Amino acid sequence: MPRAFRDSTTARYFRAGGPNLCEAPYNCRRLPSKYIPFDDVERILHNCNIRFLVTSPSLVECTPAYDDSAESIQTLQVLARRHDNDSRDDWLHAAQEIHALLRNRGLDNITIDIIDWRLAHGPDIYLCKSSDAIFPKWDTVRKQIVQMVDVSGFQLLGCYRIGHDFGEENSTPSILVTVDPKVERDWSSVEHDIRKILTEFDLTMVDVRIFKDRGIFCANQSLDEAKVSSSLPAVEEECPTRVTIGNGVGAHNSKSYGTFGGWLNLQQSSDSEWQQFGLTCRHCVFDHKVDSPNVSRVQYFIDYYRDMINEKRRSNSFRTLQGIQATESLPEGVAQMWGDLKKSPGDLENHLTELEAYKRAGSYEFGEVWADSGDDTRKTTNIMDWALLKAHPNRAFPSNQFDQFSSLGERAPMPRIGHIKAGIVLTDEKNLFKQGCKTGVTWGKYSKLATTVFTAAKSGELRTTDEHSVVYDIKHDFFKPGDSGSLVYDERGCIAGMAFGGQMSGQIVVFTHIDNLIADIKDQTGAKRVVFYGQEEPVEEYDIDQN
Repeated sequence: MPRAFRDSTTARYFRAGGPNLCEAPYNCRRLPSKYIPFDDVERILHNCNIRFLVTSPSLVECTPAYDDSAESIQTLQVLARRHDNDSRDDWLHAAQEIHALLRNRGLDNITIDIIDWRLAHGPDIYLCKSSDAIFPKWDTVRKQIVQMVDVSGFQLLGCYRIGHDFGEENSTPSILVTVDPKVERDWSSVEHDIRKILTEFDLTMVDVRIFKDRGIFCANQSLDEAKVSSSLPAVEEECPTRVTIGNGVGAHNSKSYGTFGGWLNLQQSSDSEWQQFGLTCRHCVFDHKVDSPNVSRVQYFIDYYRDMINEKRRSNSFRTLQGIQATESLPEGVAQMWGDLKKSPGDLENHLTELEAYKRAGSYEFGEVWADSGDDTRKTTNIMDWALLKAHPNRAFPSNQFDQFSSLGERAPMPRIGHIKAGIVLTDEKNLFKQGCKTGVTWGKYSKLATTVFTAAKSGELRTTDEHSVVYDIKHDFFKPGDSGSLVYDERGCIAGMAFGGQMSGQIVVFTHIDNLIADIKDQTGAKRVVFYGQEEPVEEYDIDQN
């Protein structure tokens, strides 16, 4: 057996391939594949009794789910359905045969990956049930792990049901540890140490799952492939002047961005005027100056329309009629066609001119960071990662719009969205909602079991804080880089907190409770009262002052 080839990763889920397998779960993108002898590949799979999905085999490029910037691996991917009578040897033999087939065709740079489709997809995360044996013991177990286990490289420690088979009934209560991919350790020894603790608490039925993951605090740093309307929109739609919840916000002239959580009203004293500030995560805007939208989004639209104009002008019909009309008059019907062809790029050019003027004038510049949660020299009992933004006068149009929540239908928060209520109680499995710049409106369920987040200070000190988490609906995009800064709402529309990050492809979202957030804002700014903009003069139910 060639040393470059590997077989299965677990007893239950098979995987075979090589010579350079991407870590699973992974993200992949289809590639042109006209040189791949798919008929011969499928014959090998059938001869080895490997059942595969109708979408397989396919040529893809893969990157680990935790690192979009990693060098992609060209892979002939076979998403297989493993049956009880399947043999590991058959999977490995098939992978070797397919690799030899491609090598004989001069395609020896392609990795072969025959993988159980459930492994490729990655695990699904669910809430633990109160009937699970670990549920009442979790706080004690968690503290024991933090005290007794070497937690260097840890990012998140939590307790959830985890499984590769769809449905919480097919998942197993598990200790989840996400770790920094850059930290090289023998993670099997960490798993062993955690299992020893579980044995001490008579919890041998609880699994231990350790996954590499992207950083919890991660603004989106990719070019914003924004959706472009089929009809030509107004510039205001693509690059809005009025900033509201769910819009993108980032440091000045930066490609990275997070989510504008919403507008707050602050009052320094009982007789002073209310002041309006935008709210987002500090790690998304570090710089003193702030843009909304970020400049990469504006440039994306400029490049998109410029390419569209060039494409239309290069079309055969445009060039043919352009050549004819230059030397002779066109028949009436053809002349009308030529007029329509000219009008389309002309409209696009006008739109492009507006966008270029928007960028040239710096109209995307939003304002400045007025106050923030400070750097990691501050020691707080919870993650504090907030920034208050003071808008330039020409961008100061406070407005908290919740139109997108209507997409949730009957599940949409009611009766009013956007109120701060002191002492809001979050019960287990409570529905919570957010609107992020990257994934839009999503909903999930609150976990009563605390999640420990590990952060490294500039001094090198590893800090642990206990945070709140939501497990999001697995049928949709959950939480991606660019969603940090989203406010989280309950069913009544009250603000539960602000999301600062996520793990496990965003299935788990961690957030700062609104009470802690408001208390820290007041402590850092000296404000006496803080309310959500649009919220009426605070009454007892919604007044954040609990004294």
